[in-house]
Amino acid sequence: MTTHEIFERVKGVFRMECPKLTGVVDIGYESRLQADLGLDSADAIAIIAGLEDEFGLRLEEEDVALVETVGDVVEYMAARVSNGREATEVAH
Repeated sequence: MTTHEIFERVKGVFRMECPKLTGVVDIGYESRLQADLGLDSADAIAIIAGLEDEFGLRLEEEDVALVETVGDVVEYMAARVSNGREATEVAH
């Protein structure tokens, strides 16, 4: 999976899990989660759950706490997908 494909899937999750982003024309790679997109902790929880479902991975809280931009999220997901670090798969 390419970084562009991951970026598109991440943007889709952001829009699906956070209705207030419906009016946001562009969710860019450099968009800051809090300052630019206005996301709060409740939004973050919903987005994390959505990303786990979308990619079939369990996200580590301590890693997720370090992300500040959409690009950080994409790079985090790309590392897990491409490096086989999805060892902690989500049980359905």
